[in-house]
Amino acid sequence: MCDENSFISTGDVTNMLHIEDVKSAIRKRGNKLRDVAEYAGVSTSTVSNVLAGRGTSARVVSAVSEMSGIPQSAVEQAIEEQKTIRKNDRLSSDRAVAR
Repeated sequence: MCDENSFISTGDVTNMLHIEDVKSAIRKRGNKLRDVAEYAGVSTSTVSNVLAGRGTSARVVSAVSEMSGIPQSAVEQAIEEQKTIRKNDRLSSDRAVAR
């Protein structure tokens, strides 16, 4: 499942990771979201929701970090960025409906 090689370890680069980079790192290590879910002891939909910014789970973040080789803080940052994107998308659509 997990290999010992780290994906990215420099602070400057990890600060720029997006959620798609995280998913790509998981796949590059031969894992799928289903594997992350099994490792974390949650459902695949829980992993998907957390990565989409629709929920929180320390177990999922830890499993994603372990299985992608990305530091946990960078995974958390990518998820927070995804939450911000979702929030901004909702605000934009709310403004469009109000017109």
